[in-house]
Amino acid sequence: NHESRLTELLMFIKSSLKVQRCAEYNGLQTWEDNAFDDHLRVPFDRLLSQAKIGTDQELRLEQFLEGVDEIDKAETNIVVERKAPQMAAAFSGILRLAERIILVDPYFRSKPRYWNTLSEFIRTSLDSRPGGPVAIEILYSDGSDQDKRYEAPDKPDVVMNAFQEKYPDLYERCDISFVSFNMPTGKPHNRYMLTNIGGVTSGAGFAEDFNQPNDDFSLLSKKSYEQRWDEYANGTGYHITYYASNKNS
Repeated sequence: NHESRLTELLMFIKSSLKVQRCAEYNGLQTWEDNAFDDHLRVPFDRLLSQAKIGTDQELRLEQFLEGVDEIDKAETNIVVERKAPQMAAAFSGILRLAERIILVDPYFRSKPRYWNTLSEFIRTSLDSRPGGPVAIEILYSDGSDQDKRYEAPDKPDVVMNAFQEKYPDLYERCDISFVSFNMPTGKPHNRYMLTNIGGVTSGAGFAEDFNQPNDDFSLLSKKSYEQRWDEYANGTGYHITYYASNKNS
């Protein structure tokens, strides 16, 4: 019935970070005009309104009350070009709202194709977020469990110094940590972007690759997300070997 649907809507709004906005409300305009103006500034994932607003993201209230909503039916798999701007744009909705972002890539190296993506992700998170700080962690293998044909990774303090030299503005604007690790069992392979609001996985990773024009990226299911968050955010699945942060002091 309508009452239960409205209760469901209110619970969704209460629990979702997606509705946090920072634009000022213009009292000389209608609510619909304010919503449309803010949508042009930073697009909403979905707009729910009783009156017509005129965007592809619009969902009319009567549709929701009749149970025809699509709020939880978004695509979970996308194909994205392996270029830093395109990947950052594809994940901008997560990057701008997350307060904690963990990039897990066992093969991360201090090379341009990794730096380009990392810097784009950080700028996207900082420049479009509604407000509040963001903490970013990059987790990579210390190389002890990798084939010796791969180039040995730099220790986190060396990587941090390189990051500060390349991106001094980003170094000052965010909390960032580089962490090398090894796993007690098995070898890490899959790459993840884990945040406090959800996660994305890719078998080939987030580094730029102009030889592979695109790749499949997938949102983690609730079960997979909770398992990977426990392993990497809570540290139950690996041992830290070295650690460097720009907020040590």
